[in-house]
Amino acid sequence: MAKMGRPKKPIDWDLFQKLAYIQCTQVEICSVLGVSEDTLQRRVEKKFKMTYAEYYKKNSAGGKMSLRRAQWNRAIGDRDQDGNLKNNGNVSMQIWLGKQYLNQQESPQGEVEELCEGFDLDEI
Repeated sequence: MAKMGRPKKPIDWDLFQKLAYIQCTQVEICSVLGVSEDTLQRRVEKKFKMTYAEYYKKNSAGGKMSLRRAQWNRAIGDRDQDGNLKNNGNVSMQIWLGKQYLNQQESPQGEVEELCEGFDLDEI
């Protein structure tokens, strides 16, 4: 006699990809799909022959690239059809991206507590 169990809940893999794209967590994805984390992990491994982490990383990368592109465009500014700059972009975003990608940092602005011998603050 065949083993009777609960029928497998179908997983909408297109929806999974969209949720990963917008960086939803595994808990959030499972909640939307209506399955447990263990079930989702097993089903990913069976269907795609890779771990959940590998499959998630593959499907979330596009969202990160889109976000990065949007940030970059926001920082640089808009261009017209001829490639001419229409505006100077967002300076705050330029500073943030400079810190992230160019190792730029703000110079510390400490107060002078004591001058070296021979210097007079009034002369400086």
